[in-house]
Amino acid sequence: TEIAPGSFMSVHGERRWRSSQLAGRETIPAVVRRRNYDQTTRFVRQMVENIQREDLNDVDRAQGLIRLRELMREEMQAARDEGISKKKSWKQVTWSDVGNRLGYSRQRINQLTTLLDLPEEVQDGVRQGAISERDTRVLRKLTPSQQRALFREYEAGEISNSEYRDLANFL
Repeated sequence: TEIAPGSFMSVHGERRWRSSQLAGRETIPAVVRRRNYDQTTRFVRQMVENIQREDLNDVDRAQGLIRLRELMREEMQAARDEGISKKKSWKQVTWSDVGNRLGYSRQRINQLTTLLDLPEEVQDGVRQGAISERDTRVLRKLTPSQQRALFREYEAGEISNSEYRDLANFL
């Protein structure tokens, strides 16, 4: 998107831009489209691109969902302030609305966003691939100190995957 004469904002292709910089190129191969995306649409397009490439871990996906909901609320409020929309108040942007923008079910959004309730140590484990979102579900039934302790045991290999999953059935 052109933001000033001869100055452009990348909506897609940050990897191409970074690799061109590393290669010392002054220009990059790109398709320039003259479209003025609003902030929410640009964010949705970037997030979908990263989701499709599986570059986002589930904690980053969850944070992206939270950010998208905030942007949608801001967009809704701005439309109401300008008298364009009378549908809902800005506080009523639902997780279903967010899911519709990205093609996620409300259940999947809940699974992702509840990751953000886990201790930072566990979230870092998800970011690093030490534990999956699915495997964190057993932790959600525990207190934060229990979550950290069980995660440490799991990460250190003190309990096997099957023992860990058996705990899920027990809890």
